[in-house]
Amino acid sequence: MCEDEDGFLDDLDDEESPEEMRALTQGGYPHLQDPNSPTSQPEEDARISAVLEALHVSATQENRAQMGVYLQAFGVFLERNKRHKAGWRVAGVMGILVDIRKKTERLWTEFVLGDTPPDDVDSAVDLINYTAFFVQAVGEEKSGRTVGTWQWPSRNRQE
Repeated sequence: MCEDEDGFLDDLDDEESPEEMRALTQGGYPHLQDPNSPTSQPEEDARISAVLEALHVSATQENRAQMGVYLQAFGVFLERNKRHKAGWRVAGVMGILVDIRKKTERLWTEFVLGDTPPDDVDSAVDLINYTAFFVQAVGEEKSGRTVGTWQWPSRNRQE
């Protein structure tokens, strides 16, 4: 197992096609997915366990539950990235933080201030993806690469 140029572990099975990887990452964990989904509990557990096995991680219930959430977020990312490509990049770190704040405020309003919490957790899944975008953008900036084309007030100014 070794790190590639981006710092990711490069020990995954390179023989899996994009379709096979998409099949492994679709759906998410059953309590979070669409109730009309044709994926059964055993199929879902098998997908999640396969991903954990590829990562050399024990497929405990806790690990499967956590990976299921990540895979649901990754499935949303794949679907939206088809339409938007890497649209989050144009706003840069500051724009991503604005989106994270909006998602967090929406969750607070829906689950704390609202009379009836929604049946879905879409805003939370989006928050996972925006947090991942933030981590990517900060890493790229630390590597000297520019992320984003929007003009923002200086982050270093004192008021």
